[in-house]
Amino acid sequence: MPAVNWLATQNSYTTKSALINANVGRADWIGFLDALGWMENSGAYGGAGGSGGAYNGMYQVHNTQLNYMSSYTSIGDDLLGASDSADFRNSPVAQDLAAIMEFSGINMPGTNAFVSKYTAARLAARDAYPTLFANWNSLLDQTITINYTNAQGAVIGSQTVTLSLAGLSGAAHLIGQGALASALNAIYTQCFDANGVLLTSTANLSAQGNFADGNGIAF
Repeated sequence: MPAVNWLATQNSYTTKSALINANVGRADWIGFLDALGWMENSGAYGGAGGSGGAYNGMYQVHNTQLNYMSSYTSIGDDLLGASDSADFRNSPVAQDLAAIMEFSGINMPGTNAFVSKYTAARLAARDAYPTLFANWNSLLDQTITINYTNAQGAVIGSQTVTLSLAGLSGAAHLIGQGALASALNAIYTQCFDANGVLLTSTANLSAQGNFADGNGIAF
């Protein structure tokens, strides 16, 4: 993943927030998926994005994730007729189903079990950051101000986020579960004591730390 581009991040937040506020009226998981669709593809089904066109459809799901969920086989191929990325992009039902599966971990009949993006982030923390994993619930619903710093340590931009289940799920979709676990470990180390007690609500993250998507948009 590239470094955080703060100007691109600000522009994206301003543009996408306006779209979401104008078009999404729900605050539940359906609203979450609606917001994701507006954020990723301006609310339109179809389309390819990212390097090599590897991100697909309204929710811009990567081919790796689709293969992980067997979205080109089983139900995707047998029921929806979506056996490749071109078919997938032409099927609104396949795109909606893939988004539901990505964030719920629903298993498709005849395939291996898979986990949701939220659970994938937790498992990444378990494997790499055991203290974070042991105190994971201490992070939930905390509001943290993140300062992004350049190579000289100067703050180039700040954002305040609430670490909700939905927010963490979306962040794992945006930058990947491994990068999210790394970011959360840095936040935990700076903001909490060893027992998971909040000490400060401000953390610094390096803009070079792989905490952005392919366009440099911070999570």
